Amino acid sequence: MIASPTIKSAVLGVAGIVVVATGPFVTAEAQEPKITRAEGRAIFNACRTDIERYCSHVTRGEGRIAACMRENGEKLSADCRNTLKEVFAK
Repeated sequence: MIASPTIKSAVLGVAGIVVVATGPFVTAEAQEPKITRAEGRAIFNACRTDIERYCSHVTRGEGRIAACMRENGEKLSADCRNTLKEVFAK
């Protein structure tokens, strides 16, 4: 499956703005975490299906995709949660 540019941008936006995995739930950070392009790609690859499944109805911007991911945190795939945890645990 090839993700649309909008979904790809949304995932990378979420990765670069506010998502931090803590255990089975995703929470928001007050400040923008710094991630590498490789980390953003890892998050995109791990979470794009979850964002398409749970957040495709959400308009991108102002943290709305991140909020949707938090609302669906326990539904996110283990791969997505684990990748988020690894990236933002640093």
